[in-house]
Amino acid sequence: MQAHGPDLQAIRAEPRELRQALREAGRGGFDEEHVRKVAGRIGDLAAEGAFLRARARAHMRSVLTEEQRVRLERMHRDHGESRNPAPGGSIATAAAAASDAYRPEGNPPPGEID
Repeated sequence: MQAHGPDLQAIRAEPRELRQALREAGRGGFDEEHVRKVAGRIGDLAAEGAFLRARARAHMRSVLTEEQRVRLERMHRDHGESRNPAPGGSIATAAAAASDAYRPEGNPPPGEID
């Protein structure tokens, strides 16, 4: 993805500046035309960034061996599972399960204290 780096770097920098311009747009009068123009540019840059990332990933995958592609797919699958570790993918459920796992014996769960 190095070859695509400069394009992506430029696309990451400009939106930060544009978002700052949007924050400042409300101070001292609201220029709807200017805000729409800036917001539209942010959207265009987001779309271009998504395109560049997809193109870079496709290029990277095209040079991998079959074994490397399998490993990459496994890493993506495992990474997704680590983001949603609980059955059903609920972070709240995972937190509750972790809480139960670390509760000392004989101590009731919160809310069940007599």
